[in-house]
Amino acid sequence: MHDAVRADVLAALDASAPGSVISGAEVRKDLDEHIDELVKRIEHDQQFRADPAIIAAAGVLREPVANYVKSAQTIARLASNDPAAARAQLPKFFALFHELEETMEATSEAIAVYSSKVDKQARSDAANAANLALVSMIAMLGLCVATAVAARQLVVRPMVRAVADIKNIASGKYDFVIKQSSRGDELGQLNAAISSLRDSAREAE
Repeated sequence: MHDAVRADVLAALDASAPGSVISGAEVRKDLDEHIDELVKRIEHDQQFRADPAIIAAAGVLREPVANYVKSAQTIARLASNDPAAARAQLPKFFALFHELEETMEATSEAIAVYSSKVDKQARSDAANAANLALVSMIAMLGLCVATAVAARQLVVRPMVRAVADIKNIASGKYDFVIKQSSRGDELGQLNAAISSLRDSAREAE
């Protein structure tokens, strides 16, 4: 936007030349709009409080912007009444332009560094989240495996043994030990019933 202000200043000088088709009033209107936009952008940067480097760089912009704007307005005002005096102000104006440009570059660099830092942090956070999700999945898989193993130990194997015991009784084989007959759940009750059935069948022979 500071480039637009410079272009307005040069247009104001051209408008003062004899026979110029450029409207001085329109140029001054454009200048006012561009100055207003420039000041608003700088004020917006100065409101940023997330990074000390940006705060410091934006704070330094205040004086160069004020000097640059004042010089531009002076030349635009002189251009309509005293073009020679307006042109005499150009060296100072261009010096202020370059000073402002260098200061704005420093601010832009600070913003770029901060943006890069934020981007790296975001990537790191995303990687950590992905790793956490992977660990959680592995933990859930481990829990499922442990549950399956426990179910096999506590339910499937006792049921297989119970079926084998019933087959032994049906085949007239009574000389075997019924395991886990002391369990208090349904499997324990089943083992107790099988034990009673075995004893009854043995006594009946």
